[in-house]
Amino acid sequence: MLTWLLVSAATAISFTAWGPNVQGDAGVDLKRGAFFGAKVGSVSDEARENLKLEAGFGIAIEQVFAGSTAAEAGFKAGDVLLAVNGTKIPGAGEFVRTIAGLKAGASVALEFRRGGAQEKSTVMLKGRPFEKSDAYEIVYGSVRSRGNRLRTIITHPRVEGKRPALFLIQGVGLFSVDNPGGALGYHRAIVDDFTRHGFITLRVDKSGCGDSEGGPGRDLDFDTELDGYRQALHMLKSRTDVDPNRVFIFGHSMGGVMAPLLAAETPLRGMIVYGTIARTWTEYMLENSRRQMELADNDPSIIDRTLRNAAALLVYLYGEKLAPKEIAARYPHLRKLVEQTVTDDRYFVDRSLTFFRQLAGKNLGAAWESYEGHVLAIWGKGDFVSNEDDHALIARIVNRDHPGHGTFLAMNGIDHGFNRAASRRESFERGQARQPGELNPAIIEVCRTWVEKLASSADDAVTSALERDSQGWTDLLARAGPKLEGWVRAPVPSEGKLDPHTQWSLDASTGYLVCTGDGGHEWLRWDRELSDFIFHVEWRFTPVPGKKGYNSGVYARNSADARIWHQAQTGDGSGGYLFGNTQIGGVAKRFNRSERGVASRVKPAGEWNTYEITCRGKEMILWVNGAVTSRWKECEVPRGYAGLEAEGWRIEFRNVKVKTL
Repeated sequence: MLTWLLVSAATAISFTAWGPNVQGDAGVDLKRGAFFGAKVGSVSDEARENLKLEAGFGIAIEQVFAGSTAAEAGFKAGDVLLAVNGTKIPGAGEFVRTIAGLKAGASVALEFRRGGAQEKSTVMLKGRPFEKSDAYEIVYGSVRSRGNRLRTIITHPRVEGKRPALFLIQGVGLFSVDNPGGALGYHRAIVDDFTRHGFITLRVDKSGCGDSEGGPGRDLDFDTELDGYRQALHMLKSRTDVDPNRVFIFGHSMGGVMAPLLAAETPLRGMIVYGTIARTWTEYMLENSRRQMELADNDPSIIDRTLRNAAALLVYLYGEKLAPKEIAARYPHLRKLVEQTVTDDRYFVDRSLTFFRQLAGKNLGAAWESYEGHVLAIWGKGDFVSNEDDHALIARIVNRDHPGHGTFLAMNGIDHGFNRAASRRESFERGQARQPGELNPAIIEVCRTWVEKLASSADDAVTSALERDSQGWTDLLARAGPKLEGWVRAPVPSEGKLDPHTQWSLDASTGYLVCTGDGGHEWLRWDRELSDFIFHVEWRFTPVPGKKGYNSGVYARNSADARIWHQAQTGDGSGGYLFGNTQIGGVAKRFNRSERGVASRVKPAGEWNTYEITCRGKEMILWVNGAVTSRWKECEVPRGYAGLEAEGWRIEFRNVKVKTL
């Protein structure tokens, strides 16, 4: 029983594979995925009885598209497909997924019924046609992730200059987001609308889906799928036609889980999540199972018994990571549920157990806590797959540290797949009957209006905390005077000796703090211990022709002797990350976030840079020239000193300010 409950949550596919043929770019770099070219659906009860078909198998061809594989092979509306390559077809979704996992040129053996006769035909599958539009450009490309090339589809308005961009991430289903013909699926409808309103959009197919290499898709694990989206996002933000400060993600269903994990690594202007989760995967599974069993009018006693067993199974599968066969052997009362839920001892509703185990280990609350942008969390009141509380929770988490950044919206008349539905029950019953839905376009206008407003407004991400709110700051240079009162020189390392000649001075004409860099390795400490605070520093190196290796740093929460230190690295077009010698569990330990930051935003010698280090609890965040570039969440040093480093190079500082939190 748990299997069909999960299928309802996991399956969101178009049963049209695919529409009218269109010409595409012959120079694309990946072999085209296969397409059959027919609309398929369930066999009616009357037809099944007349044809004396085996219960539970067979699908009906409802429409054949001109120029398609199906048309050239002579298939007609009314034919009933029974098997592909000798395997019986249990439903339209399974057939679509089978074809979608093949490439152009592959041959398949089909068994079908036409009237009273049973026939066989071997056909060579044609390649999927390409999307096209008269209103904007559509560019097929690829990104590389963990050894495989993944198909990317970019839509581009025919306008000049850097544009805002939307990255649309699909749900858990193993289907292609490439929608070349017929009625626009919801992915294509969303990107079509956004592109017509001036946005660049991006979609990427999972490994083993569509044209993407790798697979089969059911073996794809969570972290590998996430990396595909990670590489696509990096590519999008690096495009010369994209404004990297106005990039948005729309995460649908499982895409709404991927979105905050990506945003924890790469700054975004905003995110929309729809029909997703914010609590643990185990919580979701149990709650979702109860909801759908109640919609199916199961007896309360059956629901109770099923959920008790399901809770135990989820603990053994995800918590203890036991093999399904081992669970069945150890706990005989769970054998039937294991057999209903897991296939081949490794697949859980047509995705790998590894996928769900990795998902179950994700701390989504922590991901949302670290997010600094804006979010619109939408739940449709006809959505029986997700829960309203998760979406409200997302907004609350984001608003806790960034008031006004989180918005929750419950929409009437729409279900999990963006189709019209007056209630959860209506959507559930339509899904059980495998009836198609009708897209509710209201979701597109709501999302675009929200994104347009953010894309055109002042960007919190590209403005510093000082610029956003100039109140409550202490200027550390304003009253320092020639003697730099309030500041203390100290050697680095702490057992070293200070040069009698100071290399620090305040330029009376500019108010800049100047370090000549000729007095050895030391730091200038502002002599007041701080706990939670923002340290704002603007700095620039004095260029030296032919020289490289410029080096200095900005400190936060250092010990007075600098044996414990946390530094934001500066450089000549490099740096912009946190590293240091901290204390973890009472023991001194090095840390370095250089490999975890975004691409360097540091400007070359001679140009001013702005750094802001925010220390709040155990988290330390570095903001550089318009974006967060480094984040560290394991600082066990609750208090310390802020300061500046001298390390052999002439450097100037201005607007050196602190704001306690």
